[in-house]
Amino acid sequence: MRVFYLLVCLVLLVGCTPSVPGPSPSTPSPSAVGPTPSPSTSPSPSPSPTAVESFPPAPASESGEIADIRAGWEAYESTRDMYYRDPDLKDDFYALSIVTTGGETSRAVGAIAKAREMNLKQRGHATFREVVIDDPTTDENGVRRAVVHYCSDPVRLDMVDTKTGESVPRSKTLAAQVTMELVPDGSWRASDYASKFEPC
Repeated sequence: MRVFYLLVCLVLLVGCTPSVPGPSPSTPSPSAVGPTPSPSTSPSPSPSPTAVESFPPAPASESGEIADIRAGWEAYESTRDMYYRDPDLKDDFYALSIVTTGGETSRAVGAIAKAREMNLKQRGHATFREVVIDDPTTDENGVRRAVVHYCSDPVRLDMVDTKTGESVPRSKTLAAQVTMELVPDGSWRASDYASKFEPC
């Protein structure tokens, strides 16, 4: 029972992340049948499965700056997902360090490390909906920020215990927001993350 509660707490801690699509399965070519082999022909390409869209398309009227913010947020979500999906990834969280800044770097690293300690691995696909990006503002110190609000639908996600194979499905939607910050190199990085389970 204690393990179950720990798993539920971790799901609350890490929230939901997008998925990185894996390789699509290949279809074996048909073998020749009959007494005399015929020359092999290339099989016709099979239809690819419908892709799961993690991120909604951007509005056609979106400004260049908002598009940059969106790109930074999507990179942050995809990078977090990469670490949850591959517990054996050992790069000292370098990829995460270039999509985050400030306290969000240590918060995200801590959540991923906790999942690994509990032998949890993410699988499935995340879906983000209702993405709204606030107009950026500049504070008195000259730091430019914008908040991305969105709904995470985890219906296609779960966490699996890599030791037991036990699955912890996610069923509740997550209302989340990420504060994006413009850093000196010109990129937008996540500086804060907040979420709560509620219908969205």
